[in-house]
Amino acid sequence: MTAPFDELLASTSLLSRLITHLTLSRERHIAAADATSPHANRRAIGIAAAMQPSQLGVVLERNGRPRNRKA
Repeated sequence: MTAPFDELLASTSLLSRLITHLTLSRERHIAAADATSPHANRRAIGIAAAMQPSQLGVVLERNGRPRNRKA
């Protein structure tokens, strides 16, 4: 009876690692898109990433991009 439980735990672990990888990859792509130009459309980037502006700012900062270009 423990085999299904162990299989579910293993699957859950794999899915968690995949989600983490995809999240990090998405963040790198967001930062790369922002770095393409000093006038990159952050609104469009946020829409594509399905993020609110505040979330986008956090992601950009975490990846070495300025949260606010005016600073």
